[in-house]
Amino acid sequence: MPHTSRDKLNSFHLFTGIGIAAVFAAIGGSWFLFIFIAAAFIGTSLATGGIRLPKDKDR
Repeated sequence: MPHTSRDKLNSFHLFTGIGIAAVFAAIGGSWFLFIFIAAAFIGTSLATGGIRLPKDKDR
């Protein structure tokens, strides 16, 4: 299955959020901080349209 540009952008937003969360969690030394920051970044990306979910249910 070829990756579309939407898939590549979604991956970029997801991995960027996880990466930033990992840096802050490593500085803070907390798994809770990692989960909180990752959820905040991913949730914000979903809310603003950075991560776009597929429109059709068959995918």
